Amino acid sequence: MAVRYGLLSTHPPTRCGLATFNAALAAQLMVADGWSGGIVRVTADDDDQHSVPGVVHTWPAGSVAGWLDAAEALNVFEATLRISEPLQQRRRLRTIRPGQPLAL
Repeated sequence: MAVRYGLLSTHPPTRCGLATFNAALAAQLMVADGWSGGIVRVTADDDDQHSVPGVVHTWPAGSVAGWLDAAEALNVFEATLRISEPLQQRRRLRTIRPGQPLAL
């Protein structure tokens, strides 16, 4: 049985290196494993908010509680991959652990 992957990242139509990488990764998983999964797309306010096929949820990064809906969308997958910038370059994404208070 193929593993169902959930990917958390920026994704086209957002124009950035991570979105391009995430799209290529999803395409490769489709070829290699038959891709049974979905993408939770993280967007900024100025990003195109339209979804493309494969996106199961869009998380506007400015949404205070948006991570709850994103986590719910990712909970249906056996494996979740978070694609993000190196720590020193990260601006919009951060890891929220269960039980961790959300700093506003």
